[in-house]
Amino acid sequence: MEVELVYFCPDSERTLNMIARQSRTLNPGPEDAVNTDVFKKTIEWGHNEIQRFAFYCFHIRQLSRTALQQLSRYHFICMNVMSGRHNTTYNVVNPTEFQEFEGWMKEIMEKTDAVFGHIPLESRRYAYPDGLSVNLFIGMNGQELRHFLKQRMDPHAQEEIRNLANKIYDLVYTVHPIMLTNLK
Repeated sequence: MEVELVYFCPDSERTLNMIARQSRTLNPGPEDAVNTDVFKKTIEWGHNEIQRFAFYCFHIRQLSRTALQQLSRYHFICMNVMSGRHNTTYNVVNPTEFQEFEGWMKEIMEKTDAVFGHIPLESRRYAYPDGLSVNLFIGMNGQELRHFLKQRMDPHAQEEIRNLANKIYDLVYTVHPIMLTNLK
């Protein structure tokens, strides 16, 4: 799986500090934006609404349809997913326990096409395994990002979605470490 941070507001921590300062100051100005303690404190206090003003967009390659189903549970994540009709690469994502069956999964894909080859792709994809990989873009605000990471970096989360969450955390940490306060 590959994950790339393709968009974020580069000045969002400055903006978030100014917004956080709004709740404490009558007329917040640009000088309030440099005080990073205010935004960090709002996170520690649980004032999550300020995080909604930040936005992040990621390009994810080779994510299984199983993990995609888990992502769809987050109502505030925007998604654009590659159409199953155009996915003819047969890349299959296998959990660690399935690595010995990797060739077998590709064989299933080829046999599915041989048996159902006369059926249009839009219907044939119903017979494909959930391990088939997709490419997608996801976007989320800072509040949803923190919610997603808190749940999916947990050791009990499924391996693939946990790996995705950790990659997203690492990418965001390089540009907005304060947004991730108290997550690890």
